[in-house]
Amino acid sequence: MITRLFLIGITLLLTFETYGQTTTYYRDKYRLEKVAEPQARYYEVVTEEDSIRTIEFYRVKGNVLLDVHAYKGNQPFRVWRTYNRKGEEVSSLDYDFDVIYLDEKPDSGMYFSWFNEKYVTDTTGELTRPDIITSEQLAKYLAYTLRYPRQAVRSGTSGKVKLLCRLDASGDEVSIYILNGGVEPHLDKEAARAVRQALNGYKPGHLDGEPIDVYLLHEVVFKLSN
Repeated sequence: MITRLFLIGITLLLTFETYGQTTTYYRDKYRLEKVAEPQARYYEVVTEEDSIRTIEFYRVKGNVLLDVHAYKGNQPFRVWRTYNRKGEEVSSLDYDFDVIYLDEKPDSGMYFSWFNEKYVTDTTGELTRPDIITSEQLAKYLAYTLRYPRQAVRSGTSGKVKLLCRLDASGDEVSIYILNGGVEPHLDKEAARAVRQALNGYKPGHLDGEPIDVYLLHEVVFKLSN
């Protein structure tokens, strides 16, 4: 009996350490003024589970979910969703992937440019470019798809995110790396999300007729206007 109670206690302790929830009440939708629950018009629920922090924001009237987003460490993670006051989804941003930070790009590997029909890497073999959208299509796509994260807007953060994209020989995996330390987690992940999405459905590059992994360098600039 004592052993059983001990095991139950350990289980509850582990649950408490990996799972927790807090609620904060606000008068305004911008979450600037915290208030007591009776005076609240909005409230935020933060759930911590393992290494994932999920944030849900509600309007008190009707108990309507307005947005939900999550973090893995300090990086945006999972799918961020925004809803209108009727509870209808109005936008979603897919951050459900990991990015890796690198100090510099690998020396080995096949590199090509989005803006140059020829490979950057020299080789004695016959190289065929991956089949991806053109640079002109990319510019239009990013203009439509890219979002300036409100967290970065509030902090006045801007900069140039340098991306290294590895297009797998299998044709179904794009790995995104952030070079030179990145700019800021929200900007880094948003740049990676948009470019990764632009590369969706690519066909791999080939060397002497065999599919190979190739690397693509690209920069995404975030600039706040006055």
